[in-house]
Amino acid sequence: MTGLMNKNLDIITNAVSLIVKAALMAARFSGRVRKRSLKRLAAMDTDAKAKDILFLKDKVFQLKMQVSILQKQLNKRGKNPRYTVHERLLILWYMEAFQIPRRKVSRYFGIARSTLYRWLHKIEDQKPSGTPANKTPMEVAAFVWEIAKANVHWRRIRIANQLGLLNTFISASTVRNILNRPKPRKSPE
Repeated sequence: MTGLMNKNLDIITNAVSLIVKAALMAARFSGRVRKRSLKRLAAMDTDAKAKDILFLKDKVFQLKMQVSILQKQLNKRGKNPRYTVHERLLILWYMEAFQIPRRKVSRYFGIARSTLYRWLHKIEDQKPSGTPANKTPMEVAAFVWEIAKANVHWRRIRIANQLGLLNTFISASTVRNILNRPKPRKSPE
């Protein structure tokens, strides 16, 4: 059962990592589109005041986001504030959208660069576990073999139903596949 929980944890961890990566890619794309549109508008033949207003509105929006992040940090009490996933995502989004260099993260957000790199390391370097998520755990396969050995007259459906009564839900076709494979040499302890 612990193997199943570890696999579920791996799946959840990988899913969260993919969601955060997608959000960062969207932020990067949003920042590039914003910058491109600002350059396109600046190249248009409008008077200088309208251009200045447009750039100032963008700068005000950028500063409002930065102030909201810094206010959240100030509201956190203690020397070592913990950031929620939402706050981390907001900081990463802000960095990507406004193309803030990583070396200036301390100045903009008041967090250590090592903290940022730790967050990014958790996102980018998630390695999947060695076993695929849909592989039947070795303990369950050994248990199926033990049941089949002890009850020779039972077929795959009955074995699957008995395991279901033990809250180990496995399909009859999986029982069949386990029994068609060679018996495992070492049974888990």
